[in-house]
Amino acid sequence: KKDSALDGIPSHLPALQKSLKVIERVSKVGFQWPDLKGPLDKVREELGEFLAEVEKLGVSVNRDTELNPAAKTKLEAELGDLFFTLSNVAYFLQLNPEDALRSMLARFERRFRHVEIRGREAGKKTEEMSLAEMDTYWDEAKALEKAKS
Repeated sequence: KKDSALDGIPSHLPALQKSLKVIERVSKVGFQWPDLKGPLDKVREELGEFLAEVEKLGVSVNRDTELNPAAKTKLEAELGDLFFTLSNVAYFLQLNPEDALRSMLARFERRFRHVEIRGREAGKKTEEMSLAEMDTYWDEAKALEKAKS
């Protein structure tokens, strides 16, 4: 006998897969909005909360900026809320968030490899190219994908 609708969900699942399983379970017992408007409104709310925390850091943050532990904990919590809420949107649209992310990663990889190839054709290593140059090749890759579809 299960004490919770959440009992039996494997803890080893990838996080996005687990989020969908949690959402499926709680939805079966009625803990869900009646339509897509609820999750979409929640995405807007959670994105706003995440952005508010990011803005507290200021615009000079870069990859080398060391966040204080409290800020990092708060940002991680808000980002987690956003991911979970996006998983709920996926649930309503009968999409698998894990598959969506994997598909996006495949597109990103194809496009970035195009950037690298075009840079080599121009006689440059990727790290020698400006962001503007890389963006030009990125946009070119996107346009090529669009033309093929």
